[in-house]
Amino acid sequence: MASFSRFEDESFSVTLVRHGYMPTSPLHPESAIAMDVLELFFVLSAQCPSLSRLAFVKGVCDFHHVELITLCQRKH
Repeated sequence: MASFSRFEDESFSVTLVRHGYMPTSPLHPESAIAMDVLELFFVLSAQCPSLSRLAFVKGVCDFHHVELITLCQRKH
């Protein structure tokens, strides 16, 4: 987990964006996605429109040796 410097009176979401991450929620983000990963998905999906978000996420998880936990798995 990364740590970031935060300016006084700056929201956590703004801090994340300033450091190159897109928060998953504007007010109380529990996670964030690196902007370069979003850019990679954009470039790949432009070349291969049939590339699904799930396939991309599965590939990123495999690359980083991280188990993918879907929303359905989380609820059980």
